[in-house]
Amino acid sequence: MAKKKTSAGPPSAEAQEHALATLRQADEPLDAKALAKLLQEPHHISAADLAPVLEAFVASGRLIQYPGKTAKGQPRYWDRDAGAIARQAALSLLRTADEPLTAKEIAGTLTTPMKFPEKDLDPILKECTAAGLIHSIPPKTAKSKERFWGQDFLEYGRRRVLETLKLKGPLATAKLQTTLKDLDKGQFDRVLSSLEERGAVFRHPPRKSGPELLGSRPPAPEDYLKEVQTLLTKVVTTLRSANVPLDALRRAIVQLAEGAGIPFGAGMSTPPAPAKPITVDLIALMQRLEPGVERGALVGIRDLRQAAGVPKAQFDELMLHLARDGRLSLHRHDYPASLSAAERDDLVTDAHGQFYVGVALRQSPGQV
Repeated sequence: MAKKKTSAGPPSAEAQEHALATLRQADEPLDAKALAKLLQEPHHISAADLAPVLEAFVASGRLIQYPGKTAKGQPRYWDRDAGAIARQAALSLLRTADEPLTAKEIAGTLTTPMKFPEKDLDPILKECTAAGLIHSIPPKTAKSKERFWGQDFLEYGRRRVLETLKLKGPLATAKLQTTLKDLDKGQFDRVLSSLEERGAVFRHPPRKSGPELLGSRPPAPEDYLKEVQTLLTKVVTTLRSANVPLDALRRAIVQLAEGAGIPFGAGMSTPPAPAKPITVDLIALMQRLEPGVERGALVGIRDLRQAAGVPKAQFDELMLHLARDGRLSLHRHDYPASLSAAERDDLVTDAHGQFYVGVALRQSPGQV
């Protein structure tokens, strides 16, 4: 019967440091058996001898212990805080996401060394919400769960209102609020007020009867002038049959329109006033939109453009100017070909055809 192989003694200090260095190069936490396979001679350590070494590193604070991949799996070890990595990954995801996500949706989307199930990710998200780094968004339905986003519920509500009006056309206020069931009346009123202050929603007066409507564009005058046109056509026909000259009719109609407040002639030829220079402070606006911007947090280009309220050409020019001056860092979209033309138009574009989806304050050397 062969003798059982015995250990030659505790691993040398050099072998232990080699194991630690190898683990620090790993892309994810490893158990003793997986790490032992990576160790090189002459510093190889068996899994059995490696386990107490790793435990000692944990006790000294040089490593962090994680549970096994399965209920019966062996403990795993790493030099990085996987929770902090998941936290940062979740923040980055939510700050660039197009819509709010539940903890389950975030867990299924994150690409981190360790898989974080919903139950482990939820307290991380709650902590970030309490710190003001992300925002809680109401559930879609009474049976669904809380959602999280890099934007607050006001921005969420604004987007929902504009998307609904674009899809369904002008709606009565009560009908619009019924459509947005995930906003209570107080939230809906605040959202609507902010949209009207921005000039993004327009009130459509009733035509004959019915309620006032809300639309994403001003009301079309043709719809309100149909009766006027019908009556004017009859009057013009009657006057033409009475041999009233066309010049006299034209002059009378122009005078009628001017009396109603619509200028003609010299008033129409007045050149437009020169465009006002941009006075918006984009950096101050970034600081208001994103509390963590001083720590390098990313701000979405679309959100910043909407908040700035300036034309695309002027906005892009100012963003690129601030980037060239070293004040901002623009983040390029990895795959702009996957976007629609309208989505690409929302991004900042430079002279080389690059599209930028996010922006951050450029960090000074040594700045955390």
